[in-house]
Amino acid sequence: MKSLNRSPVPRWLGEAGLMMVSNQEPLIFRRRRGGTSVDVEERYEREHTEEFVLRAKEAGATICITHCHKGFGTEAEREEMEKARELARLCHRHGLRVGTYIRPDTLVYETFLAQEPRAVNWWQVTAEGRRHTYGAGQYFRYLPCLNREAYMEYLEGVVRYAVVEIGADLIHFDDLNLVQEPDSCHCDACRVKFREYLRAKYPDERARKERFGHGVLDHIEPPHFLNFRSGAGQLYRHFPTIDDPLLQEWIAFRCRYVSEAYGRLAGLIRSLNPETAVEYNATYSGITGMNTAFSHGLWHPQSAIYGNVFWTEEGNEAGVTPEGVLISKIRTFKVARALSNAVFSYTRSVDALTELRLRAECFAYNPGANGGAPSQDAAPEVRRYTDFYREHWDEFRDTETVADAAVLRSYASLAHNNYTTHRAVILAEQTLIQAKIGFEVVFDEHLTELSSSDRRVWVLADVESMSDEQAEVITRFVKEGGRAIATEETSLYDPWRRRRGRFALADLFGISTPGETIRPVLRPYGGGKVVYIPRLIPRADSPDGAWFNSPYWRLPENWEALVMAVHWVTEGDLAADVRAPLTVTAELVRQPATDRMMLHLVNYQNSQPVPGIKVSLRLPEGKRAKAVAALSPDSDASGDLSFQEEGGRVNFALPWLRTYAMAVVSLATA
Repeated sequence: MKSLNRSPVPRWLGEAGLMMVSNQEPLIFRRRRGGTSVDVEERYEREHTEEFVLRAKEAGATICITHCHKGFGTEAEREEMEKARELARLCHRHGLRVGTYIRPDTLVYETFLAQEPRAVNWWQVTAEGRRHTYGAGQYFRYLPCLNREAYMEYLEGVVRYAVVEIGADLIHFDDLNLVQEPDSCHCDACRVKFREYLRAKYPDERARKERFGHGVLDHIEPPHFLNFRSGAGQLYRHFPTIDDPLLQEWIAFRCRYVSEAYGRLAGLIRSLNPETAVEYNATYSGITGMNTAFSHGLWHPQSAIYGNVFWTEEGNEAGVTPEGVLISKIRTFKVARALSNAVFSYTRSVDALTELRLRAECFAYNPGANGGAPSQDAAPEVRRYTDFYREHWDEFRDTETVADAAVLRSYASLAHNNYTTHRAVILAEQTLIQAKIGFEVVFDEHLTELSSSDRRVWVLADVESMSDEQAEVITRFVKEGGRAIATEETSLYDPWRRRRGRFALADLFGISTPGETIRPVLRPYGGGKVVYIPRLIPRADSPDGAWFNSPYWRLPENWEALVMAVHWVTEGDLAADVRAPLTVTAELVRQPATDRMMLHLVNYQNSQPVPGIKVSLRLPEGKRAKAVAALSPDSDASGDLSFQEEGGRVNFALPWLRTYAMAVVSLATA
């Protein structure tokens, strides 16, 4: 699959998987925030010693994220920035990479204004002129606007110090995102730049009238939500869909200027040192069912393409709820993989079984990073997992997903709808995850390269907003031999969410509008096949309709209809057939450099080990299986496996799965 990423990959990122330790909070912030211990300074000093570095190395850490700029200003933080530089030298001396923490979204006005009086004009302000603070409790932290050129220039100075003086191997931008609606910034800079954006996008009277009904842009103001002061939940319930053309453009504008800010900073970093990796935490950068384009100006294919790693704080802790819902970060990891990023996610837990699941999930779906190094009092089985990650890095590195399906996450459908389209794509993904059908996440940009040589089944789960050009590409794809599955209102609207009289894909579906059928439609079309499913029926729905988050990720009532559709369009020829409970997931990858396939298996209900898992894998054309072996940090699950070949497939069984196992198939020329 074509990579959308625009960032070079530092060579060192391939040396070992990322596992971090962190002392990212400077002493000045720990004290100003409050709630510390009487020995806070002593603890802080210990975090800058050689003993700290050696202990981190011993625990398996490969990178230390240390403080650089929390927002007090370079003058107020100068002493601690120098301390970070000395720590970086200690880390490098002992072979530990260094990431530096830069907070771009908050400034502590108490100290910052003494250094930079111009910052009184940098704050984000709401439509009613209220300054933004960081949460309710930290009133001393104002939020600056990334549209203020003077602030961006200041931030670039901080970046130069981190790269040149500290010698950072990675720059960590914490919370590079925008204030959540309904409190978006309406400062003078945002208002002026929004109008400039509209003028550039709609340069003539005719285009403006088609979009807005009139051609006057000089007096346009960003949309406001002054009638929705009860918070985001009420706002999303009031806007189940986003049909207002100006609000649609405001969403696109906010996504663009976050991405441009990240791209600008990433470009500076690489101009200073091409071997410095770039990473951001956008707070809501995980896939959770929230419309983050609307809420925070975050659309991954626009922003993450400028970096190598992003951070997720989404929650969605790996496991199975008492209601039987399999919770995971698999969607987030697949989005990252599609954009050539690794993900920093939290893998520590006070419960050993939970921590094993979190680390196993990263093994399978996020091989480039495994969260934090284990704590000093970590259980022995947890240390076996982190040791396994280090010892078997050669099995985790440089792999490619072997996918039978491609799930389209399309901008217009997800940015202009706060609920139903998110629900549909999540339920489709949940079905593929639990049915163990390998898939990749794809975006609109991938449609430009779509051809019948793509043997993946394109899953269009309520992709309601689609351009005529996109519909033509998909129709041609199927006609020339491709396979597609669509649900609900796919293609009923154009990208501005204007309803069509019939599906743009009506000829493909064989029906014109929703409601013409209550049963799936299975159709050969030209040289390909297509299935239309009227609806993926949720077993549970968010009672307030705000967003479709993880408590509602139960398999849809008709999940088997989607599985049957995949089998029908592929004639049952799937890359992996894994016979295991619905609480076990599977991810098949290939490592071209070593001519091996790896099948990752994760038991999300690891309090109940699974015996006797039968596996059948499709062999690449012209290849045969030379050997099959099981690898696992679970003590009783490793060893060579007997196998049989039949009909271009290799068949074997894993005798036991506690939490995680990897089946390694070594290939040879047939």
